[in-house]
Amino acid sequence: MVKKRLYTFLNTYSGWFIIIGLTAFPVLRLLSIQMNAMSSFTTYTVFSILGRALGLAGVTLFSLNFLLSIRHRVLEKFFYGLNKVYAAHH
Repeated sequence: MVKKRLYTFLNTYSGWFIIIGLTAFPVLRLLSIQMNAMSSFTTYTVFSILGRALGLAGVTLFSLNFLLSIRHRVLEKFFYGLNKVYAAHH
């Protein structure tokens, strides 16, 4: 019973997980590179890295918005219908 619920949950929200993953991967990659290169923890460097990470997340979500707006049939499979693709698009 639990496996069936988990399977249904993952199938229902698989598109959202893909969007979150595609957004989080470049941001986490940038943060790992920047944190390794950072020599001191000052307010300027922390906010600079945070600004870059949030900017990258914004650009990534903006790019995904274009991909969702093409309304391709493959996207319907991940979001279970075109109306849910529209909801993810907006």
